[in-house]
Amino acid sequence: MPQLEKLKILDLLGVFYQEGAEGAFMVADEFDGTQSVQDRLAPFAGQTLRVLAHHRPREPVLKDRWGGGCCLFEGSGRCPAGHHADPHYLYTFSAVGLLTFSDSGWVVHTEKGQKELDLSQLVGHRSQITLINMPDLADIEAKVKGFDPGNMEGDSVEDLIRKASDLRDFLVELQSAAKDVDV
Repeated sequence: MPQLEKLKILDLLGVFYQEGAEGAFMVADEFDGTQSVQDRLAPFAGQTLRVLAHHRPREPVLKDRWGGGCCLFEGSGRCPAGHHADPHYLYTFSAVGLLTFSDSGWVVHTEKGQKELDLSQLVGHRSQITLINMPDLADIEAKVKGFDPGNMEGDSVEDLIRKASDLRDFLVELQSAAKDVDV
């Protein structure tokens, strides 16, 4: 029986910026320091993921500030994400699908089509990008299928002991996958 894939999570939280007009897209991460967003996202390309990105004001949210306080452009009077027009706007992106990168940027290919991750919305804002790999649900379903009590009628005691042992092993594996997270 194949092992469950280890849970992998990327969590970038901080102020996002672009170095120069065509420079690298960066984050001054609050926990891990300055990082290239491209370098951090690249290992996840080609994987099925839950992708989340959003403006993230500090708590408590400052209701009288642009983007609840996450926008660093307020003093200039103009925000590329549009806070000068709608001070309460918060960019949010959520999709599940295959993450790819092309000349146009990062895209998530969902069951309903492509969704572009618009990183330009994060520039000059305290924001967050989170990627979480998705488990193979077909694999999990196949593993738990034999544990249905309705399928155990007529099983011998030895068969029931084997299934109980398999269930225990599966639960240990599931616990291990959840505990052994790559961040």
